[in-house]
Amino acid sequence: MRVFKTTISIWAFLICMLCSMSGSAGPLTVVNGGFETGPTYCNSSPTTYGIWSYDGAPVVAAENGITPYEGSHMVRFDNTLPCASGAEASELYQTLDVSSIAADIATGSAIVWAEYYVNRIAGNAQTDTEFDIWIAAFSGSPANFNPTISNPAIRLKVASSLILSDANPQTWERVGVFLDNVPVATTYLAIGIWARENVSPNSSPELGVQYGDAVRIYYGSIATNESTWGSIKALYR
Repeated sequence: MRVFKTTISIWAFLICMLCSMSGSAGPLTVVNGGFETGPTYCNSSPTTYGIWSYDGAPVVAAENGITPYEGSHMVRFDNTLPCASGAEASELYQTLDVSSIAADIATGSAIVWAEYYVNRIAGNAQTDTEFDIWIAAFSGSPANFNPTISNPAIRLKVASSLILSDANPQTWERVGVFLDNVPVATTYLAIGIWARENVSPNSSPELGVQYGDAVRIYYGSIATNESTWGSIKALYR
């Protein structure tokens, strides 16, 4: 039996609160968020919607005593450069079409939040433990997307979160992040997930025993009241 750290009661409360305020069921979609319908690519930044790309990571079935969080596949973070090694994180990105929520973006009332589930082998004191999630709003064409863009006229807003995972391969842990008040100039969103060499940077082999699954994105529309959202965000993280 798999065990999940996020308690059902807290998660159910959060979803109910968000849905009651947004009145929206979440038209945004992460394509192949469960890694069941296709590979990931190691051709640098994705330039079209609906693919996972950047460093590339193999899609695998159950292995090393770890069963996918959902379905029959999960992603294993291996490469720390596109189809290669030599850096300190194994990254995947996907760009997201926001045309379905354009009206709310135009009024400054759009809010998005994302999550995925992570796991790793027990390992030892040298096993890397960090997993991250990142979401950003961009202006321009997704054909020009690059996560390293820092120009605030193009990368309009960004939010990220991380977790230091436990050593129990029976425990999937959730990493979640909010992006409040999506900027009105946003033309597309991008989501990123990765495992980082936080314990043994540039070790050999690099990573390879860290897994991710069930990447999801949600959407709400609300005239943001920071005190209200503060308590909800505290529960989500």
